Amino acid sequence: MGGSSTIFKSRDPASKELVALKVTSNWVQPHDAHRESRLLKRLGGDETHILTILETETLRGEFILVFPYYPLTLVDIMEKGRSSHLPRIFRQVAKALSFVHANGVIHRDIKPGNILLKSEEGPAFLCDFGTAWAMDDHHPDEKADHKVIEIGTTCYRPPETLFGFREYGTEVDIWAFGCVIAEAENGAPLFEAGELGTDLRLILSIFQSLGTPTLNTWPEANRFPDFSKMLFNEFPSQPWQTLLPNVSSEALNLVENMVTYSQQKRFSADQILKHPYLM
Repeated sequence: MGGSSTIFKSRDPASKELVALKVTSNWVQPHDAHRESRLLKRLGGDETHILTILETETLRGEFILVFPYYPLTLVDIMEKGRSSHLPRIFRQVAKALSFVHANGVIHRDIKPGNILLKSEEGPAFLCDFGTAWAMDDHHPDEKADHKVIEIGTTCYRPPETLFGFREYGTEVDIWAFGCVIAEAENGAPLFEAGELGTDLRLILSIFQSLGTPTLNTWPEANRFPDFSKMLFNEFPSQPWQTLLPNVSSEALNLVENMVTYSQQKRFSADQILKHPYLM
């Protein structure tokens, strides 16, 4: 889950139901377990496909969040090969993101391990809002135009944050979600960050796949503090059929509209929900 937190499987003594305990302490920005608790109390529920928080407790300096226990994550499904249930699962994740974004929240860590599943068929629930940013929450050290850029996980990180752009919005979740769909459908990560998960290795992988962007092809990059500080080898863009050879045309088209340099051109969660791949 990131930061100083550990997940335990336990059983509620009253209900005898299995629960998951997230024990947190000494977290650092952007991790904030109290904010996660506030957001999940407001957003969580079966109908929103966002993990419900059952209760919280402070014990010996540790803040504990209690959740329903789900036996699987999308990682477990992906390890078995492509599942016919993926469109249904991703539709539920898109519903969760649509609700999250409509409420002024950016998740900032979309990845397979943060998609919980009750069974291999679903339902799916988006979890881990420990690094989320919310418009109406109190962020004294993280204003809307100066957000933390150390967000996301390795190969799912959006390129604008790799170049120091702090005014990003919900489109960072769309990029990461597109990478997740591509990986689940194709059987391999779309991009590679190397064994050490470095920014430069991830940038190279993105450029080798999507082509080296310029200010003409990526006008928004003119606002990125670090984009013009570097000189890049010029790589041509690879056809999406080459990047994702094992993916259906519908899934490929969806990923292409999510994993694109221009933040303005990326699909919104509502547009994703209308795409034929999820219908």
